[in-house]
Amino acid sequence: MSKLQSMFIGITGTPGTGKTSVTNTLKSEYNYQILDLYNFIEEYQPENIMDPKRDSLIVDTEILRKQINSTLKYTVNEPLVIDGHLSHYVVDNAIVLRAPPEIIEKRLALRNYSESKVTENVEAEILDVILVEAFELCENVFEIDTSGKDINTVAMYADYIISSLKQNKIDRLEKFRPGNVDWTERSI
Repeated sequence: MSKLQSMFIGITGTPGTGKTSVTNTLKSEYNYQILDLYNFIEEYQPENIMDPKRDSLIVDTEILRKQINSTLKYTVNEPLVIDGHLSHYVVDNAIVLRAPPEIIEKRLALRNYSESKVTENVEAEILDVILVEAFELCENVFEIDTSGKDINTVAMYADYIISSLKQNKIDRLEKFRPGNVDWTERSI
C-alpha cells in the first residue's frame, strides 16, 4: 500500500462499541482530523441501495477504498481517523473497539434497531467478525476492550496507538494486539 495510506487510521468495531464517541473525543481533546465514513459514503456513493432485509446500505468496499484515497490523498498531512464499522476496509491500520455483547444489545435497542439487527450485531461481536475482517484486510490491527472504561480512557488508548504508529514505534503496542478479548468465556 502507499505510504500515505498508512496515515489513515480506522476506528472500527461492531455497531454500539463506542466508535463515534471515541472519535469525537479524539477530535475535541487531541485535535485529530476525523472522517465520518457513513457521511462520506452518502456523499460519494449516492447510488448505494438499502438491503431491506438487513436494514443497511450495500457498499462496494473496493470502490470506497479507491474513492477515499483519490479524494483525500492531497488533503491529509496528519493522521486521518476514519470512524465507521466499515473503516477497516479502507485503511491499513485499524483500531477495533470491543464491547461486551450485553452492552451492545442495550445500546442498539436504545437506537431502535430491529430485534433481528440487534441479534445480528451481538452475534457478530461474540464471533469477532469485525476483528477477523480487520486482521485479514489491514497491515496493523489493534484491539481496545472498552469494558468498564469511560470514553476519555478509550480515546487516550486510541491516541497512544495512533501516536505510536505515527512515530513508527509499533513495538510498544503489544498489549493492544488482537487476541485479548473473548466473549465466549463470559456468561451473558
